[in-house]
Amino acid sequence: MIWSIIFIVVLLALDRASKILLASYLANKSLVTLIPGFFGLYLLDGGNTGAAWGILSGMPLLLAAISIVAMIFLIYLLFVRRPHSRILKIAMILIIAGGLGNLYDRIVYGAVTDFFVFLFIDFPIFNVADCCITVGAILAMVYMIVSKKDDPMFVVEFKKRGPIKRDSKDAARKKGKK
Repeated sequence: MIWSIIFIVVLLALDRASKILLASYLANKSLVTLIPGFFGLYLLDGGNTGAAWGILSGMPLLLAAISIVAMIFLIYLLFVRRPHSRILKIAMILIIAGGLGNLYDRIVYGAVTDFFVFLFIDFPIFNVADCCITVGAILAMVYMIVSKKDDPMFVVEFKKRGPIKRDSKDAARKKGKK
């Protein structure tokens, strides 16, 4: 459990450091090409107020609320349900770290700082937290596809209740009321 917390903190620190450093480096630049025709850095003016591809753009409070609920659920799964699979643990750690990194930006700045850009395709600008979320989601999906269907992490158990048994006094009171 302590290692999960350490990895989440390290990934959060990496995300924050990259956002602070690259935001200051890219402040007065348009596009910095790292690999010509393929990959570069570009600071989105005003930040990203939506999710991927502009979904829910301009609704940072709603996105923050969704993120908070998702983070609480994932933290519950990771620390209370405790998945047995190392791949699933890593997936959850990545998603939690990425979600918390972007949540921090939404709460503090009202928008997420994005700066990585693919130049060969029309793809949303993204950041380290987005990479964590994406890799974590892919790992979780692969795990769910190849794992056993009866994995206790994904099985919701409901206790069966039999018929309600009444004692003889309850039955006599009911007869007396009729």
